[in-house]
Amino acid sequence: MSTVLTIARKEFRSYFASPMAYVVTTVFLLIGGFFFYTMLSYFSRLSFQFMQYGYSEEQLNINDMVIRPLYMNLSLILLMVIPMITMRLLAEERRSGTAELLFTSPVTAWHVVGGKFLGALGLVAVLAILTCVYPLVVLMVGDVDPGPAASAVAGLFLMGAGFVAWGVLASAASESQIVAAVTSFGFLLLLWVVSWAGSITEGSLASVLNYLSVMAHYEEFTKGILDTSHLVFFACLTFFPLFVAAQLLASRHGR
Repeated sequence: MSTVLTIARKEFRSYFASPMAYVVTTVFLLIGGFFFYTMLSYFSRLSFQFMQYGYSEEQLNINDMVIRPLYMNLSLILLMVIPMITMRLLAEERRSGTAELLFTSPVTAWHVVGGKFLGALGLVAVLAILTCVYPLVVLMVGDVDPGPAASAVAGLFLMGAGFVAWGVLASAASESQIVAAVTSFGFLLLLWVVSWAGSITEGSLASVLNYLSVMAHYEEFTKGILDTSHLVFFACLTFFPLFVAAQLLASRHGR
């Protein structure tokens, strides 16, 4: 375990030793801030109109109108930035030849995959924690239910873990960072929109497609619903690609 944590710390520090972490964090928060400002402004304007015409403000739910759509948009932004975070994890090691040097030390494929995964996941955790500023701002101006907001942040982290795992697999399978980024983005986007196909099909196929939809599972988190089936889905989404990536590296380097 100490070997995994050593690799993870090295990988996490490498993000902040380059502009990568700062650029990704800035872009993520700027786009998220734009969505947040737009949604909160619309909610405030609608609340004022309700007061003006004598309607009850209780008909407006700030969680449903601001928090939920905000975090759904943030999860889509996360889908776009994670391939940039993970593309270099193993592809750069293979391209530069340092992968062979890494495997001459007493580490296994699982050590490398686990360490790289945790290092990238650390940056995702930073992004997820920083999004807490949005619900905190809402608490200052309105009555927000903290439960759905907290579960939305937790779900964002779990989804990010699954996205990072697929990024690790794509990076392990390619020597090109660009190919790794495009491959992981394409597959993650497919998992995001697969429910669209489920909406035009019927029977067991529709059920399977809807279950494979990342968006459908995460949407329940934004409602404050923590169901075992969703936790199992994100666990499988994370473990399966890590297992395949470890087997792929082990077959190449005999570890």
